[in-house]
Amino acid sequence: MNQEVKDVWVAKLLEPDRKQTTGFLEVIRNVVPNDQAAKAGQCCLGVLMECAVEAGVIDPPNIVVRGDYEVACFEDNGEESLGSITDAVRKWAGLQDFDPNVRVPLASLPMYNEDDVEDGEEACVGLIELNDDHKFTFPEIAELVKEQL
Repeated sequence: MNQEVKDVWVAKLLEPDRKQTTGFLEVIRNVVPNDQAAKAGQCCLGVLMECAVEAGVIDPPNIVVRGDYEVACFEDNGEESLGSITDAVRKWAGLQDFDPNVRVPLASLPMYNEDDVEDGEEACVGLIELNDDHKFTFPEIAELVKEQL
């Protein structure tokens, strides 16, 4: 990964007031609020998209309604992106994948009990899954990005 991009991304992930969400790159607001709804904020890859907008790599997103949410919709060569980085951002960041994979201890994943895994056992998991399904925090994701990408 491009070191300069990584440094900016990690710094933004560590900002204390940054709100984290799931399901979309960025949720602006819930159109039909309920307790089970995604909260306004960004996913970890949404933060990377913000970095790309600020660097002038891509245009700011359009705001669209999808289901119960107003969300950020990024465009790249006529393709909409609501949940993963665009090709332009992937190339700019120096990433091979639209959902970069990192290694994490199996015991850190909720589906595993510490007693069921051997010390040092790891899984290769995409950042989207860590953010959305396993509820890794931005600081936890920032550390993985810093160390592994």
